[in-house]
Amino acid sequence: MRRRLLVASALLSVPLAVAVAIAAPLSFQPVDGKIVNVVTQVLSQNHYREQAIDDRLSAAWLNNYIEALDPERLFLLQADIDEFRRYENALDEGVERIPADLGPAQAIHRRFVQRVGERATAIELILAKADALPRTGVVDLEREDAPWAASSAALDELWRLRLAEQVGRAELDGEDRAKTVGRLSTRYARMRKDVEQQDEGDILELWLGAFGATYDPHSVWFKPATKEDFDISMRDSLQGIGATLRTDGEHTKVVSLVPGGPAARSGLLQPEDRIVAVAQGSGEAEDIVGLRIDKVVKLIRGAKGTDVVLTIIPANATDPSVTKNIRITRDEVVIADAAAKGSVREINGVKVGVIDVPSFYQDMRRDPRAPNSRNTTSDVRRILGELSAQGVKVVVVDLRENGGGALTQAIDLTGLFIDKGPVVQIKDRDARVQVMEDEAPGVAWGGPLVVLTSVHSASASEIFAGAIQDYRRGLIVGAPATHGKGSVQELLDLAPVLSRALGDPNAAAAGALKYTTSLFYRVSGRSTQAVGVVADVVIPSPSDNLPYREADLDNPLPYDEIRAARFAPLAVNLPVDRLRQRSGARIAQDPAFQLMAEMRALRDAQDGKPTPLDETARKAELATWEALSARAKALGIDEGQKDPVLDEALMIAHDLFTG
Repeated sequence: MRRRLLVASALLSVPLAVAVAIAAPLSFQPVDGKIVNVVTQVLSQNHYREQAIDDRLSAAWLNNYIEALDPERLFLLQADIDEFRRYENALDEGVERIPADLGPAQAIHRRFVQRVGERATAIELILAKADALPRTGVVDLEREDAPWAASSAALDELWRLRLAEQVGRAELDGEDRAKTVGRLSTRYARMRKDVEQQDEGDILELWLGAFGATYDPHSVWFKPATKEDFDISMRDSLQGIGATLRTDGEHTKVVSLVPGGPAARSGLLQPEDRIVAVAQGSGEAEDIVGLRIDKVVKLIRGAKGTDVVLTIIPANATDPSVTKNIRITRDEVVIADAAAKGSVREINGVKVGVIDVPSFYQDMRRDPRAPNSRNTTSDVRRILGELSAQGVKVVVVDLRENGGGALTQAIDLTGLFIDKGPVVQIKDRDARVQVMEDEAPGVAWGGPLVVLTSVHSASASEIFAGAIQDYRRGLIVGAPATHGKGSVQELLDLAPVLSRALGDPNAAAAGALKYTTSLFYRVSGRSTQAVGVVADVVIPSPSDNLPYREADLDNPLPYDEIRAARFAPLAVNLPVDRLRQRSGARIAQDPAFQLMAEMRALRDAQDGKPTPLDETARKAELATWEALSARAKALGIDEGQKDPVLDEALMIAHDLFTG
């Protein structure tokens, strides 16, 4: 990631004359204010992080709302921010009224709509003279921490540089300048229209989302239209590819992939990839930069069996000019593909079993321990039996793409490898601790065990990995640490709460609130929150050092510890130092890991640097990346034909068995 710096340019800025129509004011209803009353009260009284609604929280709430509207500081002026400060110590008083005061949300949004209109007009004037755009200098494309612009003239200059970069980037891809200008003109006219069409529900979601963010990153209010759809989850044949998306500035970013979904099965799309265009089959690609997330989803959705082509900026790309097209056939989530799978690999004469566990799943309609119940534990138990029958000597459990799932499955899965005992502790805001145990005697696998993790291994995955590590039952290998999400959320339907608390007949419009109620702790007393599970042996990967973890989010709950549960670690000493030395020696000689290191070095060298506008400099940067990509393709690691991280995990497993 590039540091977010405001870069000066030698190009002089001339203010652009603009004329905009001011959008009609929002018409919030009394029920909207009452929803705010209920949400703020529920969070202040029930959220794990105890904090009063006071002036300090009011200031944070205001800042979060402004940042949600204009995260890259491309529209609002410093004068606007100074004006909004009059609300800094007033929002807490506003929620004491019934219905709560939504005047600040309305006023700030109205000013934002005005500024977007001004920018859209200014952008049209800049694009009308596209040949005069600068071809030298630099531009910072990540402005989340940059100062707010002091004047419209400063924003004019900022946008000239930004548009110059976008035009230059398209020319590097071979697009005609006139076509690029037309596409950008359409993009920013659409942006203006989208902002002007935001309704009361959209703004209330932002307003209460900003309030929830003062508690932690996972506390969110959903308006009725998105009540059962966390960040636009596309899970069935009508919804296309099986991915969770969110807006990240102007871009649509992939948050996660649904196990067994078309995107996950393809191996072409990864978390943190940014989607910049969508095409239907062989049709022309439609630019989606700046497009509302709900409209992006409609483009990606489609009938089963049809193709969608996504133009993406890969997560590890050093430059936004690095794009690639991927084709995914829309389909249903296939349960068989989402389930755990086993395979056998032979390493120097030793059979190693690999179990890929993409999620902790279970059929919520049946008892998970009943015969023929489909769940993670029963599937893995069956696979372990099959692997044992094939003479496997050591097992690798692959959790790299496992973002969590059913807590009971994490506990039961742990029980396949330990003989009874506590697995996880849960502490609520009142410091009450519940210890959850594996109560089933015996184990399904008592041999050597390796657990392979990544930065995407989260929640229930971290409970399993942490328990295996604490019991000294196996070795954790992979990313330096897992994701670090150690919090528990509850989804609360607000309609009955609103009806009961305030007697409002419009309670059906109340939506739902997702909020954090407790934290997970390992049996050792350590939390997984913010720090994750630290690997015993680190295997480098392309994701190293990228800001994908819980600690990289705004305002995460902090790490802490509680008293250890009563448990008996196995009386074994895993040869961790020796395994690290052997693995390190192999990695140093492996061309795939050498290439990954070069890619990370190139990416890190670009971090904090603004993007050059000079075509020669830009081409040189791209040529370096393309040469590395060509080597990756030649080594078979570009499209997943080769998996060097898993291969090294297998070698570590071999060493663990042979000693």
